Amino acid sequence: MNIWDSLFNKKEKYRKEGIELERQGKYEEAYLKYEEAAGMNDKPSMVYIAKMYLSGNFRPLETSNLAALMLQGNPIFPWNQVSKKHPDYESGLAWLIKAADLGDGFSCELAGNMYAQGLGCKADMEKAVYYLKKALSNGQTSARKYICLYCPDGRKLSDEEYEDCLAEFVKAADSGDEKAYELYATLKSGTEKQLARLGHILISAQNIHKTGYELFTFSFSPSGIPLLPVVSKRGAWETFLRFNLDAWAERNPLIAGSSDLDTEYELLSNFHHVRIVGKAAYRSPAFGWLREEKQAVLLRLGADDALDPDVMKNVVESFHLIEEEYMGDRLYV
Repeated sequence: MNIWDSLFNKKEKYRKEGIELERQGKYEEAYLKYEEAAGMNDKPSMVYIAKMYLSGNFRPLETSNLAALMLQGNPIFPWNQVSKKHPDYESGLAWLIKAADLGDGFSCELAGNMYAQGLGCKADMEKAVYYLKKALSNGQTSARKYICLYCPDGRKLSDEEYEDCLAEFVKAADSGDEKAYELYATLKSGTEKQLARLGHILISAQNIHKTGYELFTFSFSPSGIPLLPVVSKRGAWETFLRFNLDAWAERNPLIAGSSDLDTEYELLSNFHHVRIVGKAAYRSPAFGWLREEKQAVLLRLGADDALDPDVMKNVVESFHLIEEEYMGDRLYV
C-alpha cells in the first residue's frame, strides 16, 4: 500500500467514526474525528462539521435581552428576561468555505446562499455569486437557479415583451418548471415600471401561499425602496394608499391609509375583519416615499381577507383615485 492509499484509508476511517459518534449524539467526540480527517483535506468531513454547527445541535450560540433591559433603566424582572439558542452560522460558514476552496461543489453552493442571505456574515452579493459560479464549475448544477435569482441577465425588453415574459414566468413558477429561474433573471433587468409589475405578481402569489414563489424576492429600485405599487393610485399628495411590505413577509398584512381619508370606513366596506391598530408617519419605504412627513391610519387584515389582484382592484377603485407611476423617491402622475 502506497502513502496515498494509506492517507485515504485514514481519512475515511476517521470520517466513518465521526458519523457513528454523531448518530449517537456524541457531538464533541464526533467533531474531533471529523477534525482529524479535515486536517488531511477531507472535504466531506469539513461539510459534516459545518452541518453540525448549522443544525443548532452542536455548540449553539446563546443570546439574551439582558443588555437591552439594562439600558432601559427600569427594574429587571426574571420573567422579562429572554434567552435564545440558535445555530452558529459563522462557524458553519467558515468550514463550508474551507471545503469550497478545495473545490467541493455543495459547499460552494451553500456558502454562496449564506453570503446572499447574510447568514453568519454580512450579506455580500459579490461573494455569493462568486461561490455559486464556483459551485457550477465544480458540477453542482443546482447552483444555476440561484445565480439566476441573484443576477439580472441584462436583457432589455419592451413593455409588451416584458408582459409576455412575465406570463411565461407565472406559468413556469405555477408548474414547478425550473425555467422560471432563467425567466426571472430577465425580469430582474426590467425598468422600474416593469419591476413594479413583477413585484405585484410576487406579492399576490405569496399572499395566497403559492409556495413555488417563495424563493423569488421582491424588486427594489436603485434607491433601495421596494418597487411595489400594488395599490398604485392617489388623489393628492396627502391622499394615497400603501402596503407595509415588511408585514407581507410575515403574511400578516397591514394597510396604511393617509389620514385625510375616512380610511377605516372605506376599508371596512371591502374587508371582513379589518381593525385599526394605530397610526404611523410616512418615513420609511414600508409606508411611502413622500419626503415630507404624513400621518397614516394603520389597519390589520383578518385571516380571511386574502389580497388577490381582484380584491385589490375593488379596494383601489373604491377610493376613486387616479393612476400613478412610482419612480424612485418621487411620484409622477
